[in-house]
Amino acid sequence: MDCNNSVKFTLLSAALLASYAQANTLKITPHIDFSYLHTDNLNASVSDPSAEQITRISPSLYINNKGKHIESNVNYKYTKLIYNDNSHLNKGFDSYNGGVLFKLLDQRLTSYLSASKIRQQNEFTSAQSIYSDSDQTDVVQYTINNRFTSRLDNIANYDLFWILGEVKAKQTDGSDNSAIRDTSSHRYGINMASGDFFKSSYWSLNLVESQIDFEQGASQNQAQQKFSQYRAELGIDIANDISMFAQYYDENYDVDNIQTPNLISSSYGVGLRWQPGNTSFFKLAYNWTKDDLNSNFISSELNWQPSSRTKLSLSSSKRFYGDAYSASFTHRHKRISTSISYTEQITSFAANSLDPSQVGSFLCPNTPNFTLAECTFSSGEVPSIGADQQLIPIEQFPLELSNKTYLNKQFSSKISYQLRRANILFGYTNGRHKDLSNNVESRRESLFLNTSYHLGRKDTIGFNAKITQFDTMAQNTVRADYRQQEYSLNYSHSFGNAMSLSTNIVHRARSSDSVDNGFKENRLTLSLTKGF
Repeated sequence: MDCNNSVKFTLLSAALLASYAQANTLKITPHIDFSYLHTDNLNASVSDPSAEQITRISPSLYINNKGKHIESNVNYKYTKLIYNDNSHLNKGFDSYNGGVLFKLLDQRLTSYLSASKIRQQNEFTSAQSIYSDSDQTDVVQYTINNRFTSRLDNIANYDLFWILGEVKAKQTDGSDNSAIRDTSSHRYGINMASGDFFKSSYWSLNLVESQIDFEQGASQNQAQQKFSQYRAELGIDIANDISMFAQYYDENYDVDNIQTPNLISSSYGVGLRWQPGNTSFFKLAYNWTKDDLNSNFISSELNWQPSSRTKLSLSSSKRFYGDAYSASFTHRHKRISTSISYTEQITSFAANSLDPSQVGSFLCPNTPNFTLAECTFSSGEVPSIGADQQLIPIEQFPLELSNKTYLNKQFSSKISYQLRRANILFGYTNGRHKDLSNNVESRRESLFLNTSYHLGRKDTIGFNAKITQFDTMAQNTVRADYRQQEYSLNYSHSFGNAMSLSTNIVHRARSSDSVDNGFKENRLTLSLTKGF
C-alpha cells in the first residue's frame, strides 16, 4: 500500500471509528453516477479539433457523524473515463476530502485532522479540461489544525493555534515536471486581548509565524519561504466612547529568491478610537515608519455593524509594497444577499498559501438571525438553494499553480436574489497579482451570472454564463492574453428514491493574442445519478 492509499485508509478508519463511537448520529450515503459526454474539441485545440464520446462512471461515498466531542466526515469519489475513439486515454482517478474534529476541555481545545486530493490543471491560463490528457497534476494535502482558546482569570483572553501541513504533487503522466513542488509547512501564533479587569483601558497582542519548505525538484533547488507578523495595541479612555491608543506593526516576508530581498515593513503610531457600540468603532492614527521603504503615514480603520444583517469595514495603511487598503460590505435581506470586498494579501500557490482561505458558499436559513452552526459549506460555486435557504458566497482570486510568491489585489462583488422558485447569483471580480520575484503583474476580470428555476417539485432548469479577461501587464514577456466566454444550460429531473436524471449543454470559446491559445468547444452531458 503506497503512502497516499495508507493516508486515505487511516482517515477513513478514523472517521468510521469516530462515527461508531456515537452511532446515533452516523450517516452513510453512497451514490453512483453514469454519464455520457460528447465534445467536439477534446483538447481545446484550434489547429486540430477532435470530437470524442466519453463514458464516465463515478461511484462516491459520503460519511458524516456529529457528536458532542467528535465530528467526522469523509467524501470519497472514484472517476472512470472510457473514451470511444481514443482508448489509450482511458483512465481512472479518485478524489476525496475529509477530516476528524476533536473537541476537548469543554471545547476550548480543538484538533482537526484533514486530508484532500484533487486532480487539476497545472497552469492557471490553461484552456484544456480535465478530460484531456496533458498538463494535469494530482495534489494531495494533509493538515493538522490545533487551537486552544481560554482566559487567564479576568486579566486576559487568549487564543493559541498551531497548524501543520504537507502537500504532495504528482504529474499524471508519471514525469517529474509538475508545476507544483512537494511542500511541508507550519504556522503558529497567539492572539491575546484584555479581560474584564480592565475598565478604562484595553490592550491586544497578535503574533503569527509561518514557514513553507519546498522539496528539491528535478531541476530546482530546495527553497524556503518565511513570514512573520506582529501587532500590538494599547488604549486608554479619555472621554465618553473615545480612547487614545498606541500601536505597533511589523511584518517580514523572506521568499528565498536571489532577485527578491526580504520584504519588510515596520511602524508605530498613536491615535484616537471612537467606539459608539460593541460592534462598531472608528480609528485614526499617525504612524512613524522604521523601515527604509515607506514614509510616515496616516492610517484609519472603520468597522460599522448596525445590525446582524449589515456590516461595513474599511481600512487604509502602509505595507512593504506601499499604500494598502481593504474594504468589505455585506447585507442580508429577506430575499437578497449582497457582498462587496477588496483585499490585498500575499500568497504562495493555491494548494498551500501563506494566507489560507476557503472558497465556496454558505447555505444558511433564510431568516434575519442565524449562526454559522446552522449553515452548510459548499465547495461548489453554484450550489442548489432550497426555498427556505439563502446563499452567502465566499470566493478568492483563482491562483496560478506554481511555487512563486504573489501579491494579490482583488475586488469582488456578488448579489444573490431568491424569489419563490427562482434563484439568481450575479458577480464581478477584478484581480491583479504580481510575481514578487520579477515584478511581472497580470490581471484577471470575471463577470458571471448563475440562475436556476424550479419548474415543479421534481424539475429544475438553470442557465450559467461567465466571461473572463486575462492580461499580462508586461511588455517584455511572452503574452498569453485571452478573453474567454462560457455558457451552459442544464436541466434535472428527480424520479424519487434518490434517483435523478440531468442534462447539461456547454459552449465555451476563447480568443487570444496567441493563435495556439484560442479555441471553441461544444459539450453535451447526460447523467443518471442514484443514491442509496
